[in-house]
Amino acid sequence: MRRGTIILIAVILALGAMGFFWWQRDRLSLWFDLRRLADANAEQMSVMIAELMQRESEAVPLLVSQLEEQDERLTRGCGQALLGILRRHGVQSARTEQVVGVLANRFERFSPSGQNQVLGLLTELLQASAEHPSKPLVDASGQVLKKCTEDCLAQRESMMRLAAWVAKHPQGEPWWAACRSLTMRGLSDPNAKVRAAAVQTALNPDLQLLEQLPKMLYAERVEQDAEVRMFLLLGLGNKEAYLPTDQLLTYLHDPEPEIGEIALQALKSRGLTPERIRLAQLVSNPDPVMRSKVPSQLLEVPELDVGLWLEKLSHDPSPAVRAAVVRTAGEIQEAKFLRILERLSEKDPNPTVQQLANFYLSNKNYDHR
Repeated sequence: MRRGTIILIAVILALGAMGFFWWQRDRLSLWFDLRRLADANAEQMSVMIAELMQRESEAVPLLVSQLEEQDERLTRGCGQALLGILRRHGVQSARTEQVVGVLANRFERFSPSGQNQVLGLLTELLQASAEHPSKPLVDASGQVLKKCTEDCLAQRESMMRLAAWVAKHPQGEPWWAACRSLTMRGLSDPNAKVRAAAVQTALNPDLQLLEQLPKMLYAERVEQDAEVRMFLLLGLGNKEAYLPTDQLLTYLHDPEPEIGEIALQALKSRGLTPERIRLAQLVSNPDPVMRSKVPSQLLEVPELDVGLWLEKLSHDPSPAVRAAVVRTAGEIQEAKFLRILERLSEKDPNPTVQQLANFYLSNKNYDHR
């Protein structure tokens, strides 16, 4: 009797399980399909997105839930599938607005790789919207940025890229404070790619961060990464109020030739003539032998204030350059250069420069009155 009861119970359970699996066959089939997204190539992904569109009402909630998983390949595949589905609906569609709202509300529940996918998806949709993103899309993006904390370390570059797009649009103004805070952190990030993205975001005047960028080009803490320096010069090259010409000149001799060319074009855009740029290249050259050639060439450029240039060069750290200043000022024999010669004869730290200045002062017919 007991054995028969056990068999009956087993049969009932088996039939129940079969019934459950039959009832849930479509959902289970969909779940297994989603797991295949982890290994799908571009062609397979396109086919799978088309298939998922046929079951979109069931597929999207499952795709969203998979973003909580720790498997980076799985979350990447699900993120790409979600983006593909929303693109087919259209970036301005009500369905897209609904889904991005869900993603924003559940953002904190996603794994780090899932959060990265959401940041990338929102950035792609904003880019696709060009100049006219929908307000729900901008608001969802802003909500996500506001939820990004210092714990979101793995997504720093993605955060910067999304912040740049949110800050571009007037509709994003309620979220500009969050964009500004993230960008400020990004400017000092140890990862050069994050700093590069932060620089591009900070160039937006609405974030009021332009004054932070020149600090990254000062000699005592000059940016070491070439890509970051390039973005800094591209952004500040035409803004003399933020990057003075004297500071810009030093980048004519940047170790990266492309950056030197960017500095050159920026100087031209500021109205410097070819002759002035040539002299500027010599003045800013790290080799004192090259800098010492400048004083004797100043009179060849009529529009220059020779006195101003000699005054600047008279403070050069190299004695050879200061001696060249003395020779030029002494040979011109104009009283307006007397002050430079007198200062160098009395206070120059190099005895040879002092002697040379005294020589010109004693042998030339200067008016000492």
